[in-house]
Amino acid sequence: MKLRNISIAARFLAIVALSCAAAVGQSDAPYTSQGQGQTTSSTTVPTRSQDKQTTSDGKTSETHVTQRQSINGGYEPYEETQKQTVKVDANTTKTVEKRFGRGPSGDKVLLQVIEQETRTSPTGQSVTRTVSNPDVNGALSVTRREVEKTTRSGSDKQEKSTTLLLPDANGGFSATLKTHEVDTVDPKGNVTEYTKSVSTPGDNGSWRTTEMTKGTTKSAGSQVMKEERVYRPNTDGQLTLAERKVTKETKDANGDQRTVQETYSTMLGGTQPYSDGSLHLDKRVVEVQKQDANGKQIREQQVEQRSPAAEAGGLHTTQKTIDVVRPAGQGVTQESRSIQASDGNGGLQNVWVDTKTTEKAPTLTVDTKAQPESKAKTDANSPPAEQSKTGQTPPPK
Repeated sequence: MKLRNISIAARFLAIVALSCAAAVGQSDAPYTSQGQGQTTSSTTVPTRSQDKQTTSDGKTSETHVTQRQSINGGYEPYEETQKQTVKVDANTTKTVEKRFGRGPSGDKVLLQVIEQETRTSPTGQSVTRTVSNPDVNGALSVTRREVEKTTRSGSDKQEKSTTLLLPDANGGFSATLKTHEVDTVDPKGNVTEYTKSVSTPGDNGSWRTTEMTKGTTKSAGSQVMKEERVYRPNTDGQLTLAERKVTKETKDANGDQRTVQETYSTMLGGTQPYSDGSLHLDKRVVEVQKQDANGKQIREQQVEQRSPAAEAGGLHTTQKTIDVVRPAGQGVTQESRSIQASDGNGGLQNVWVDTKTTEKAPTLTVDTKAQPESKAKTDANSPPAEQSKTGQTPPPK
């Protein structure tokens, strides 16, 4: 069983904190996690959440419960998500996720059901996903369906096609969006080149491409270079270069990693076009990850952007995030995250601070196979130090 508690956290920031914890790399061993955070925002209601996960007989059940602060200062039920994953057979997995909210009288009501079936084969994988919402009478009806297929088209090629279907006027479903991606992979399975297109319905049953993305990845020693070009229709309907991203990843002898991603765009901040219509350096993200000999991990990310009010001005820092993970021994990990954002006067101010302590329990493995009577008696009389040989893993020292 897994248990994770987050207290005094704004709803969307609580989700950020959970994502950060997952990125640190939790194992399947049972653990508990407690933390607290605060934000300078006055527009969000403090919440706290709890996660539980159990696995038994090929079924994994997950529950996420969120409570929000009431007008009386206490906490009241707000949202709940229940997710169950079942391994049907060696090639098929089914997942059902249910989301609940609260009705006018505070009672628990179903908001949405998401079902997914994944099938694998030697030649690829297929995923079917449906989203159902209740009507005014509480009856469920499918409001969205996605079909995704991935196939190997050669020793170094793989293709992925996704189709989004929405309800139509005839009571059925019609395709409203299609994506198609072709990847080139190396012998290790890493994607070295890809092309992805997004299409929407056109006239007379045809499809028109609304976006085309082409990317490459090249490695040289401890350095990885990535480049991505995005093409979108211009005023004449022709695909033209609208965005270019260049990412450089380097790792030193100590394992420390530095990543710099620069985005060149024809749109200032993604919202308004540059006056000359050409590409400009619009955004830079610098991330540094370090780990010392004691296992302490530090991740610092800095975002630099142009001001919409000063197109000719240079980039300036608009956000900074610092994540720190410290092992405290005996399976305990302490985590902290701080986020700074622009204060409107050219400086930065803290807008979010979160601290968390995670404690992992030792994994317990029980051998359920029947043992000969003489063997069982021998094990029963064995000293504690020898019991781990029967399948029980001792706690970490």
